[in-house]
Amino acid sequence: MSTLRQTSLIRLSGALLALSGLVGCGAVPGASTGTGLTPPDVTWLTPAVDTSSAEAAQVLVKTKEGQAVRSVQGLMKIQSIEGLPGTGVYSVPAGSTVAETVAKLRKDPNVVYAEPNYRYHALEYNAKATVNDPKFSQLWGIQKIQAPAAWDTTQGDPNVIVAVVDTGVDYNHPDLKGQVIKGPDFGNNDNDPMDDQGHGSHVAGTIAAIGNNGTGVVGIAYKTKILAIKVLGSDGSGDTSNIAKGILKAAEMGAKVINMSLGGPQQSQALKDAVDQVTAKGVLCVVAAGNDGNSTANYPAAYPNAFSVGATDQSDKRTSFSQYGSTLDIAAPGLNILSTTEGDYKQESGTSMASPHVAGAAALLLAKNPQLTPQQVRDALQSTGDPTSGFSGATIKRINVAKALGAVTGTAPSPAPSTQPSEPSTPAADTQAPSMPNGLKALAASATQVQIDWNEATDNTGVTGYKVFRNGQLIGTTTSTSYQDSNLSPGQSYAYTVAAYDAAGNVSAQATPANVTMPSSNSELTISSVGLKSLSPTSATIGWSTSVEATSRVDYTSSAMYFAGYWQNVQDAAMTTAHAVTLPGLQPGGIYYLKVTSVDAQGKRVTAGLYGLRMPR
Repeated sequence: MSTLRQTSLIRLSGALLALSGLVGCGAVPGASTGTGLTPPDVTWLTPAVDTSSAEAAQVLVKTKEGQAVRSVQGLMKIQSIEGLPGTGVYSVPAGSTVAETVAKLRKDPNVVYAEPNYRYHALEYNAKATVNDPKFSQLWGIQKIQAPAAWDTTQGDPNVIVAVVDTGVDYNHPDLKGQVIKGPDFGNNDNDPMDDQGHGSHVAGTIAAIGNNGTGVVGIAYKTKILAIKVLGSDGSGDTSNIAKGILKAAEMGAKVINMSLGGPQQSQALKDAVDQVTAKGVLCVVAAGNDGNSTANYPAAYPNAFSVGATDQSDKRTSFSQYGSTLDIAAPGLNILSTTEGDYKQESGTSMASPHVAGAAALLLAKNPQLTPQQVRDALQSTGDPTSGFSGATIKRINVAKALGAVTGTAPSPAPSTQPSEPSTPAADTQAPSMPNGLKALAASATQVQIDWNEATDNTGVTGYKVFRNGQLIGTTTSTSYQDSNLSPGQSYAYTVAAYDAAGNVSAQATPANVTMPSSNSELTISSVGLKSLSPTSATIGWSTSVEATSRVDYTSSAMYFAGYWQNVQDAAMTTAHAVTLPGLQPGGIYYLKVTSVDAQGKRVTAGLYGLRMPR
């Protein structure tokens, strides 16, 4: 707990400081909601993420063989991930954050990797109204990929199991009943994978809804079995540890294809390990590419062993929401797809809907030749696909399962003609660029890593993401307002800037550059992970991390007093690497600016700022 060492206001007189180095005392002014003049370099701190749930305060750790995690006091192992040796989920110690715990673990020589237990989400997009009177003619995606022609060869095989690693599956749905093998529910830690959200059931119906039963819709491989494994909750999200366990369990239970219509922007080594491991065992992982409408990598789709699927419309054009970057492998119908969900039928859009078209097609190929390897299935679908437009490269094809079966058997069946619905009218083009991001900060988190933060930009239709530049060169994109740049050179200087972009491709002006000089080694004092740990109408706790043990100090002022030069400070002389300083007596609804400072045992001082707080009422 920080100690309140000084709460009297200090007026920093430039003239006095220049002449004598003295700091004069001023009267205590009242706080204000602001003067209308905001410093251009303020980065606004937002309330801390709720860590009341177990998932929000967990890290994934892999230790070296024969080692245990001992270097971080208070770190308790919650569970192991069966199938990934040395890998487990650990709780974050009280008083620390996920970022602080991960930073400490990464310095432990016994740790192979440490990462947050990220939350991934189902990748549906712009859900449509329920259809109460479905007809086969409404299944334009199945017709587009020539599934009816493929059925002359095979309708699937119950020995070919496709795992739906998702929100679960409604195994009582009239078009799915009897098709579903019940796997585990890792979210609720039981053996009932009933769908409580609808997303997984929609995916399952496209793959294997029962055919020729006079009811509803039909799946692409309608004699195939679905293995339901629930890893996402009723909100459509789930953590990486459960998803990794779901992947491994699917292979263990005999799945030859795993469909994952889920993802997120964060890279998880544990998730990659799981995908790589089941691929080596002969399982094809089909993954939705993401719905951000840009070229940013989405995970697990971006991993080399994942078969990444983008979405097309009725005219074989890329949908506006589909990812299109270099990690994309193939495309499939993903707009207004009718399928089973929650005891009924519904149209949904997203790469979530495109991915099961590919999983179903893969099941048909494996029904024809069960000895096909994952790579052979990928090659057959990619080499026989039909042309698309709107993706990054001309090599991206939309699957044609009839042609793919022909490539496997040596004789391609004649494709059946289909009538496609008319394409909807195209809305007026958006030409307005987002606002320029401001408040850009670049802090050296270590001798080789920089943490970059900025304020959210605005746009008339919404900001899709941000482009990050180092020394004028684009180094990556992100959908958040922070970015980590790694593998840098100790002692070198770098200049960073960012630009916002929207779904139409409009790009803002680049932010004012933030410069940073890397320390020569990790033993040199640095500040990182500045954030708001807690907030009430009258107080705020500011947290940050230092690379070595150092003291804590926060200088702060109301927005009204900022330009007058009046400051208060709270400081703590305790030497630590995890800092938490509480600012008391703040005014509800007020605006405050602050800087954080730490001093190490050698007397080196590092300051980071300027940050801003908006107090609640």
